[in-house]
Amino acid sequence: MQIACHILRKALETVEPAVARGKVTLPITKEALVQDGHLVSIDNNLERYIKLELAESKGFTACLPHATLTSVLKHLPGSTKLSFARENGKLAMSAGGTRVELAASDPEDFPPLPEMVDPEGDGEIPRTGIKLLAEIAKSAATENSRPV
Repeated sequence: MQIACHILRKALETVEPAVARGKVTLPITKEALVQDGHLVSIDNNLERYIKLELAESKGFTACLPHATLTSVLKHLPGSTKLSFARENGKLAMSAGGTRVELAASDPEDFPPLPEMVDPEGDGEIPRTGIKLLAEIAKSAATENSRPV
C-alpha cells in the first residue's frame, strides 16, 4: 500500500475514538484494520466501531498498530509518501530511505464487525428512529466533564 503521510495521519485521527485504550481483554482492538479499501477500528467491548473509506488501501490487508504509527507519523512531513507491506508476520513501513518493521497482529484475528441492516433498503433513518434520537439527545452530555 502506498499513501501520503497526511492522508494516513488524518484517517488514524478519525478512527481514534473507537480504538481501545488502557487495559484491554482483546489486544487487537488497540490496532486499526486496513481491508477492502477501508480503515476500521473497534473498541474493547466490541459495541462501537468506525469504518472509514481509504481508497489508497484497496487490495491491501493488515493491522496497523494505532498508537505506535500515530506517534511516528507526527514526526514526518505531510507530503511524505509511505509504503506498507506485510512481511514475515510484521508490518514493514518505508518512507524515503528509511525502513521500519512494526509488530502487528494477523488481520484474521480482528473481530468481525456487526452487520448493518437497513430494513427498508432506502438508506434513510425511519421516522420512529429520528424521534427516538431526539429523545436521547435531551439527556446527552454537552460538556466533557460528563462522559455519558
